[in-house]
Amino acid sequence: MKIVLPLLILLSMGFGESFWRGEKAGLFDDHYAKRVGDSITVVVIESVSSKQKSNNSLDNANKFEIGPGPGYAGFLSSKTAVPNASSFKASGESVSEGELKTEVTVKVREVQTNGELVIFGNRVTNINGDTQIIEISGIVRPESIMEGNRVFSTALADARITYSQAGELKNNSEPGLITKLFNLFL
Repeated sequence: MKIVLPLLILLSMGFGESFWRGEKAGLFDDHYAKRVGDSITVVVIESVSSKQKSNNSLDNANKFEIGPGPGYAGFLSSKTAVPNASSFKASGESVSEGELKTEVTVKVREVQTNGELVIFGNRVTNINGDTQIIEISGIVRPESIMEGNRVFSTALADARITYSQAGELKNNSEPGLITKLFNLFL
């Protein structure tokens, strides 16, 4: 009896299967996304900044002179000059910055022949009438998946991360109709 009980425990551990679709896994194994329908969390840390600067200048100077001669200009006693000069200078600068930090759990839509996972998912949040929509798609290499079944957005190939919002916050941040009309004519 003393030998039978440890033998049964060892046998049950050797033939044990996970509840997850028949895969063999240990008690402390981390489950990573591998198949269509599996979930994976994308950690989005994106920062975008751009700066454009432009300086233009154009200077033009002409001088036209008429002097005494035998024809119609014979009455002129000295040279008469008609100067013409123009100048144009312009400069401009455009600065744009944006940052997005969030986590979105997405689903595996396809497993490619090379084992890479095609993912897609979105999150829609509505707070006090302001709707925020984050949509993520891309391709993940299985080697890029970290502990906790997470992957950084920078590790996505063909990544497409879209953030949009609708509601009062967006309406208040845009110019009104009258301002748009004034800007149209100015």
